[in-house]
Amino acid sequence: MIRQIKYDDWELLLEWRNHPSVREASISTSIIDVKEHKSYIKHLVDRDDRVQYLYVIDGIEAGYIRADYNEDGTELSYVINPRQQGKGYGKRMMAEYLKASPGSYYLHIKESNIASLKLAEANGFILESKKGDLIKLRRNMTDLEIIDAVEAARKGNNTNWMDLVRLAFEVAPERARPIFAKINRGDGEISKLLDKLAQNG
Repeated sequence: MIRQIKYDDWELLLEWRNHPSVREASISTSIIDVKEHKSYIKHLVDRDDRVQYLYVIDGIEAGYIRADYNEDGTELSYVINPRQQGKGYGKRMMAEYLKASPGSYYLHIKESNIASLKLAEANGFILESKKGDLIKLRRNMTDLEIIDAVEAARKGNNTNWMDLVRLAFEVAPERARPIFAKINRGDGEISKLLDKLAQNG
């Protein structure tokens, strides 16, 4: 199950974030205080540049993924429940996120964080650059993911298109009929061109 973070999650997330193993792997290793963390969670829902999701896998609160939208694209960061580390939940969590929200993303991971680097590699992230002990990895959409995204967009747009057809025939059916006849002929020409494309080569 995937759901957006809510205010009631603050105590659980603070416990995870301040755990020694999580701080060691994080870019910022400082301890977060309660007041600062509560304020962050409270205002998270109002932010347009950031969204954070909690993952529950097999009834276990496995961790969270955060997406930050910025000029360089969408940066993902994540925390695995310290009590569930080393059980493969991170890899599953990332795979589920990418399936639900296909797109191009990047990560920053410490060179010493071998488990996180393996998680990223398993989900198609590749090295883009390295600065000090910080590694930047990027993942672009695969061909099949692009096709799936186009299919999903077309399904939604087909509904909009049919709503427009209904409106045209309800309001001005006699004016709509010849226009749609032209559209149908155009679709026929497109179909012929696609047949040529399929047989070309």
